[in-house]
Amino acid sequence: MQVGICTHSLMNIQPNSSYHDRLIRNTRHRSLLFIAVAMAMGLVARAYRNEPYSNLLLTIVAAYSADTLWGLMCYFVARLFLPQAAIITLAIVTLLVTCGIEFSQLWTPSWLVGLRSVPTIGFMLGRSFVWSDIACLFVGVGAGSLMDRFAGSKLLAHQKSN
Repeated sequence: MQVGICTHSLMNIQPNSSYHDRLIRNTRHRSLLFIAVAMAMGLVARAYRNEPYSNLLLTIVAAYSADTLWGLMCYFVARLFLPQAAIITLAIVTLLVTCGIEFSQLWTPSWLVGLRSVPTIGFMLGRSFVWSDIACLFVGVGAGSLMDRFAGSKLLAHQKSN
């Protein structure tokens, strides 16, 4: 494999490298897997969100896990589209977008309230602003960043070594 000056702004290897292509493909496959798992777990968490529990820990997990998983899923959606981005950059972008969506819930024109009443759109945009959701987003994006770091994001390590 030849390594040379790259015109691609995010990498220091040739963009047509087969190793590079495999790393991007693996990163995207891993992101799809994490997205699917986070979506499934988030839907289950939402289904049991308002159940009464005798255990305080279960009550806390039931109350906040769905929003935390949504932040995690959004991180890996961003990773899916930006497989070469640095983890910190991706985390910041994801937090800006997700917190922006959360703060947009303070804006309630009638057409947007009607749009949010559609279940799928309501899941994505939310229905009401709650400060605890911001904390959940930070935890979810932070967990996604750690998972990305320790799940074998070799693309960034390969970039630094060349």
